[in-house]
Amino acid sequence: MHTKVAKIGIVSDRASAGVSEDISSQAIRETLDQYLSRDWQAEYRLIQMNKIQLNKL
Repeated sequence: MHTKVAKIGIVSDRASAGVSEDISSQAIRETLDQYLSRDWQAEYRLIQMNKIQLNKL
């Protein structure tokens, strides 16, 4: 059986700059641990996005 991968991307200027701690990704991982019955692996990425980029979405 292959381990499934969950890709977790967090968009945060403050966390990516080291101003604040990224606590949301840990909460997501803990929640997935509770709900997934199979082994899984997290691929985590902290993404910096400024207001100009955000307005283009």
